[in-house]
Amino acid sequence: MSHFKISVRAAANTKILFLSMIFHGLEIMYAIRLKKYQHHNQSFVAIVDENDCPYDPFVSAYLSTLVNQSFNTQLRKAIELMFVLQQFASYGIDLPGRMASGQLVNEKEYLLFYDASCVKKSAVENNVISFRRIGDKSLRNIISANHRRKMTVSSETVQGRIRRFREYSRWLFDHYHDLFGLDEVILNKFLRFESRIKIDEGSLGRNRSQKISDPLESVIPDDVFARLMEIILPSSSNNPFSSSKVRNYLIVSILCQTGIRRGALAKLKISDCYFSGTYDRIAIYRSGRDRTDQRLDKPNQKTKSHLVTVSPVLMRQIKIYIEQI
Repeated sequence: MSHFKISVRAAANTKILFLSMIFHGLEIMYAIRLKKYQHHNQSFVAIVDENDCPYDPFVSAYLSTLVNQSFNTQLRKAIELMFVLQQFASYGIDLPGRMASGQLVNEKEYLLFYDASCVKKSAVENNVISFRRIGDKSLRNIISANHRRKMTVSSETVQGRIRRFREYSRWLFDHYHDLFGLDEVILNKFLRFESRIKIDEGSLGRNRSQKISDPLESVIPDDVFARLMEIILPSSSNNPFSSSKVRNYLIVSILCQTGIRRGALAKLKISDCYFSGTYDRIAIYRSGRDRTDQRLDKPNQKTKSHLVTVSPVLMRQIKIYIEQI
């Protein structure tokens, strides 16, 4: 009888520990967030807790290895990493502890993470459907399948989340283990673990759409595009903007005539416009860290420097905007 009481007590304690791990994981899941900040006019991204303090020294150290990449790339990778941290915290898994001990992540835990990576974050947090008033089984199956399809993210998003998990795990493993004096069993175990993830990454890349679009086919139907160009006119009665109508007209017109990226447009300066000669050229270039730009999200050109052309009419409109508005 005493042995039975001890077994029941042990089982109860195990259940309490398990539930506390789950609640602790959920607490972390909702407590951490991204923070963008500037230091010496350079933009950075951090993962912080509810007190605005760094969430974890390992996470901060890992993010510091990304500072030489573009800010948008840093931001994307930080979002992916936060997803990884939230998911494994919800399972009660301490990734640094696992990598330090060589225990790593087992197949079942990885598959749980993979499944969570395939759906939208909102679906992971609250994936509940009520069928209380639905009696037909086939109808319930259709609704369930449709619900999951709507909650599914793109293969690029899944690939990014899995890659971030793999690269963060590799960074933690290298931090804890000296590869020259590492136990061969642990090293082989990690290499198999890493290869398993790389296979999934590669398959996701191959599953992307291979469709080749017709270069003459417009993404926006011609009548819709014509309607857009009419609405964006500052004099249009259908213009949806209450202010900055001329600025917004110029933004849309430059994008339509040049095809440049939004980052390239958002960093344009007056000196980039050639108000001379043919009166139709704008310089597009990468500026690195622009110390004159005080914005937190500093835009930049992604590809090589080049010149784009616009109509002289649009260039005169830009000059009028600069000088008079």
